[in-house]
Amino acid sequence: MKATGEPTKNIVSQEELMFEYDQLSREILQQDVQAIQILAGIIIMVSALMTIAFGTAVSSLLVKGILFLLGQVIVCIGLWQTVHRAYIRLLGHTHTLPFIYNCWRLPIV
Repeated sequence: MKATGEPTKNIVSQEELMFEYDQLSREILQQDVQAIQILAGIIIMVSALMTIAFGTAVSSLLVKGILFLLGQVIVCIGLWQTVHRAYIRLLGHTHTLPFIYNCWRLPIV
């Protein structure tokens, strides 16, 4: 590159970096809230199904088996959603690293 006296236009101001960091932090927090809501819903649904299946109201083994299978399907879907949310949070955290390194002027490793 040539050394010219022109200022570079790619330098981002500190305020813009803090705004972007704040937006990413809010997105990560929103993902955390959604993950907790998903887990709470899964726990409530599976608890209700298991209460019915273990109770004396249902005497048929076929119906109990279907209830247990339905509970397992709900848990698998909830686990998949929770892992997906964790992956999205991980991506959000990796996007915040350049902001942290730029604000503290740390070398990116």
